[in-house]
Amino acid sequence: MDVRDMTLQECLDNPRFMVLLEKHVPDYKKYPVALFSRMKMGKLAEIAVGQGLVTREKAEHIFDKLNGKLFEEADT
Repeated sequence: MDVRDMTLQECLDNPRFMVLLEKHVPDYKKYPVALFSRMKMGKLAEIAVGQGLVTREKAEHIFDKLNGKLFEEADT
């Protein structure tokens, strides 16, 4: 499965995702992430790109890295 197709809640329920989130965004709890729990990660990235928070290329790079980190053991 691609992270882009996962909802935010599915990501937050994934222990491997949480390790990455806490390592790279330790203050994420300051934000109202629960409001977006049903949104797909790809849609959230589109919103971030539209708001100018991140470039499309950077968002794709982040998704590629997340996919590699989250699912590398599942492929072996």
